[in-house]
Order: sequence, then C-alpha cells, then structure tokens
Amino acid sequence: MKYLLILMLTILFLSCEKDPYPSGSFTGDDGRLRDTRRNPDQDINNPGSPDLPLDLEFFEGKLSKHTFRFIAPAGKEPVLWLEDLPRGVEYDGSTMTLSWQPDFRAGNDKNDPTIKVVTYFITVKWKLADEPNTEAREATIPLKVFDTPRNFEVRSLDSQWVDEGETLEYEFTIHNEDFPNGPFKVATEGMPANARVREHPTDPRKRTIIFKPDYHHVKINDNPNPCSSSSDNDCLKYEAKIIVSNPANHETTKDVTIKVNDIRRPLAILTPDTMQQGLDISFSISVVDPNGEVAPSIALSSKRPDKGEFEEKLTRDEENNLSVLNVSWKDIPPVFNGKTVRFDFQSCVLNDYGRMSQCSKADFSVEIKVKDRKAPFFERRDWAQGEIKYLRHKERKSYTVYAMDGDQTYQSVDNVVVKPESMQKFVSFRNSRLEVSFDKPGIHQFSLVATSDYNLSSAESFVVEVFPETRSKTIYFTDSVRDNEARFFTSEMTNVELMNPVLQPLNNRNLSGRDNLILGTSILKDPTLIEDIKKAMSMIKNVVVATPLIESMPEEFIRLLTDEYRISILGRYSEIGDAPDLKDMYFVVRSDFRTPNENIKLKLSATDQSHDPLIFSIPVDRKDCQDVMDFTNRGVTQTPTQYKIGLICNRKNSGRFAILGTEFADLKTSEADKAIPGQWLRQMLNVRLSQSEER
Repeated sequence: MKYLLILMLTILFLSCEKDPYPSGSFTGDDGRLRDTRRNPDQDINNPGSPDLPLDLEFFEGKLSKHTFRFIAPAGKEPVLWLEDLPRGVEYDGSTMTLSWQPDFRAGNDKNDPTIKVVTYFITVKWKLADEPNTEAREATIPLKVFDTPRNFEVRSLDSQWVDEGETLEYEFTIHNEDFPNGPFKVATEGMPANARVREHPTDPRKRTIIFKPDYHHVKINDNPNPCSSSSDNDCLKYEAKIIVSNPANHETTKDVTIKVNDIRRPLAILTPDTMQQGLDISFSISVVDPNGEVAPSIALSSKRPDKGEFEEKLTRDEENNLSVLNVSWKDIPPVFNGKTVRFDFQSCVLNDYGRMSQCSKADFSVEIKVKDRKAPFFERRDWAQGEIKYLRHKERKSYTVYAMDGDQTYQSVDNVVVKPESMQKFVSFRNSRLEVSFDKPGIHQFSLVATSDYNLSSAESFVVEVFPETRSKTIYFTDSVRDNEARFFTSEMTNVELMNPVLQPLNNRNLSGRDNLILGTSILKDPTLIEDIKKAMSMIKNVVVATPLIESMPEEFIRLLTDEYRISILGRYSEIGDAPDLKDMYFVVRSDFRTPNENIKLKLSATDQSHDPLIFSIPVDRKDCQDVMDFTNRGVTQTPTQYKIGLICNRKNSGRFAILGTEFADLKTSEADKAIPGQWLRQMLNVRLSQSEER
C-alpha cells in the first residue's frame, strides 16, 4: 500500500509539470484559428470556442445580421469582440451580433468597376470573462459584399416623329445612382441606318439621336412597317431600342418608336428653251422621281403629228427612278417651214395612295427652219443618257461630253450653254469638259444646249443627286448592331453607317460617295452575301477586312491576294505547328504606328471566331503590299516567335486594302491604350507603303 501511494504521487507530479496549453501558434482544421503567445508564468484556462462561419455574405443596401454562437466551459461567461471592421459595421457585444447594411459602393472596386464582389476581412477575438489570465484567441473571417445595381434608366419620350427632309433631335437622359456621371456606353438597335448618337458637350448623362430622313426614306410602294395599319403606307415606323451600359457593365434599355412621315415632293420636268431645227427633229425629256419610288411615266399629251415619221421611245431606269423620253420627227413636210411646233408632256409618279396619278405637265417648242444643215449632237462619253450621277457635298467632278457639229465630222461646237441659268453657279462647260459641284443637297436637273454657226440647236438633259454634308463616308456591313464589332466601329470611327445588305438595297445610290467599306466576321458567316460584297468592293475605294474568316472572302479577292500581291495565308493559329500559347502573344507594329504604353493582346472573345486568328506569310517578293502588324511573344518566353497578322495593300483604283487576321474589337488594351485599335485602323488606311517594315 505504501509503494502504491508513492507511485500515484509520482504520476501526479509529472503530469503537473507538462503544460496543458503550450505557447505558440495553434491552427484549426480550417486554417483560421490561431492564439497569441502567452507569458510562460501565466495560468491558462480553457477559453471555450465560438462557432465561426466560413464567411459572411452581404448585399449592398440590405441590412443583414449574424449572431455568433459560443460554447464555453460550464459556469463560464465568454467575451467575444471584433476588430478591423469595415465602415458601417455595428457589433453588439452583449448579444454577440454583427449588423451591417453596406452602402452602394461597398460591393465595387473603384479601380475596376466590373468587379461585382468585394471581400473584407475582420478579426474575431474571444476569451472568458472574469478570468484575466485567460488568453485571447482570434480568427479571420471574410465578409463578402455583392454589388446591387441601383436605379438605372433612360428617360425620354416613348415616341417621336419627323417629316422627310427635316431633322429629328431626340434627346434622352441617363439616370444611374451607382455612376451618376458615367461614363456610359450607348448603343442603339432598330434605329434608321443613318441615325447617330451625339454626346452633350458638358453633361455626360445626356445624349441626342440625330436623324434626318431624305425624301427617299418612306416608299409608298414598299413600306415594311407602316405606322398604324397595312394601308398607312405614308408613314414608316421604327421600333428601336437605346442600350446603355455603365462602368460596372450593368445594362438598361429604353424602347423607342420613331415615325417618319412621307412628304410628297412635286415632280419637275426640265425642258430646254425653244430650239431651232430643220425638217428632222430630235430631242429628249428626262424626269426623275423626287420620292425615289418608281421610274416616272412620260407621255405626249398634245396631239401627235400625223405627217412624217414621229416616234416616242421611253426608257425607264427603275433602280435609279429615272425615265427618259426620246422623241424624233423625221421627214417633216416643207409646209412646216417657218412654223413653231409646241409639244406638251405629262409625267406621273405615285400619289399618297400608291396610284400613278401625281402628275406634272410641261411643254417644249421647236422652231422649224429649212436649212441645208444639220443640228449639233452630243456624245456623252462619261455620262450616259438617263444616268444619275451621285455627288458628295461640294464634291467637284469632271466629265467628258462632246458637243459636235452635225455637218462637219469631228468639229466641236463652241456655243454651249448651261440651262437654266440658275444652274450656271454649279455647272460649267468648257473644252468638252463638264464640271459640276453643288453645295445644296437634293436632286438637280440641268441641260446643255449646243447651237451651231447656222443657229441650229440641240439639247441634252442631266440629273445629279447631291448627298447632305452629314452623309457617312464609311459603311460597315453587319447583320447586327449590338455585336462587339459593330459597337467598336461605331465608337471608334467618325460617322460610320451600319448597313445590312439583307435589308438595304446595295444600289448605286446607297454605295456612292463612300470612301471606306468595312467587312468583319459577322457578315462573312453568310455565304449568300458574296455578290453584295463584290459589288460594294468594286464601288468603294478603301476596303477593311478584319476577321479570322478572310478565307471566306470572294474567290476573286483570294486570287488577288495570292497571285498579284503574292501574299500567302498560313492558316488559323491552331493550324500552325508548335505555335506558342496564344495568351502569351502580343502585337508589335511598324515604327510609324502609334506605340502602346503596355502590350496589346487579344481578348479571344469578341466573336465566336476570335479564339483562332488568321496568320499570313509575306515573302520578300510581295508586290504592292506591306506587313504593318506582327504577333509575337518576344520577352515573354525564352524562345521568341513572331507571326504576320496585319498588312496593307495598294489597290489599282488608288485605294487601299487594310487586312487584319482578327477583329479590331478583340484587341485587349489597358485604359491608357483604349484608343489605339481605332488609331491603328486609321493608320492602316493612310500610311504610305514606303515606310520601313522592321520592328
């Protein structure tokens, strides 16, 4: 018994020597809990443990509470307090309850507004009350605050109307409590093709949609969306949207109805003054529909001569809404010598109800003089009879037109005047050169009247349409106004017009007066539009092709690229063997291009083709082409690689091909370099080929 008692005392003594709560760090299974180091002489008791969540979630503007649960030793009172609290957090120590209603900036990062969740870290500390030697333990808990978009709307009238020929200024204001002053990105959907959005000079919340429909806008005979009923064809309705996004990429839309009222323009028949001709008479009458709907009817309304050979021939150009009536009267009996014969004409176009009954009348007189001479005639080398020429505002064009003597072959007539006299301000004729330049938009008609030395006269009429000064010089083919490519071009290029070849006719009128045609991924996905692309390329000087789908371009373009320019297409990036990781590649440009502050890479997400750009090979014997943009990983990896991705080629029409193997909208830039993709595009259209290629 004595020995047993000694053994028990020895065990008790040894157990008291071992510290039940060793000093140093303690980490729980979740890696969160840790205690502070203590004084070795302190007496430590078990402080219990709180039930801590992995994290706490809050939403901007919403009050949320969390009460901590604590398991303490029997008869002990726990103390729990919080440190490092974000602004606005309240804590009630008596109930161990945390309360917070985050403000509407708590879930946003001021350096990156697109971040939708912001995490804050608080420190939880606890110990037992009434025991001063109890060591405080602590843990860190993340508080996640989720962004809650506040009121974001576009305020404006729901509907607006405008007459053809007038200008609509549709104002709207953007209200957003999260970002009162933006900056905002604005796009539209379903708007007329030539509508544009103008920013307010001082108020970043305000925008104005500017839209001026011409007199061809509403077509009585072809109205796809009448304003009120199927018979209401004199009003065209657009059901559009205004789409606004703020810096956090929150988006709001506004439905807008724009109505365009048709204005019937009076029909003008241009006839020259009384002319003197012999016993063979010939003249022509040209009429153009000012409403752009039909080729007008033209007919003789006076009595038809019953002597000699009288013939009327009407030529109608439905595409350009122009008609020409050629009249000839041969073998006129001598009894008409010395008489003046008057011809009356009537021309008609569509009225408000779609009937060919909006008519105008005109007359033309010929003085018949029997002379052993023939009247002059015109040879319209550059301007065919019945052709409309389209001009930009104040654009000066020169055409070759010969006024020839009817008797002396190859002898020109010097006495040629422009009629009416009011047109002489805009039209001149000298040495067989017809020069025109107008500062007033609209349709203009004039005649050249040639009079020979024997006082015999002939006249030819000409028709010009002059576009308004605001007409866009750049068109972008697309089937969607909301895709990333369309948004890029409308924001980075001045006054670009989006055109859908499926919905808009690609006639001479729509394609004339343009300098730049832009083709991207969206339009090349539709193989049925190849002929439209070819027609537009033949009429427009500069062509931008920026897409990985360049191999879907018309075959004629591919042959031109490979055979004449001697440029090879290596293929899509994924087809190149041992190509580096695409995420490591960045752009390098020619020395005369704008140099970015930071490397510009690819987003790989602008379209469903952006993940796989197209790469070229540009040999030394290439012709009229030059490499201006490369793709490299130089300085990123130990084995640098460089590929050709952007080039420029001169066209025979003095224009330019600007070719990029990806979309400009897919270039990934820093905030400081966000303007560079648009600058590079403009430089590709304007720089000379003679500059150095080396980079």
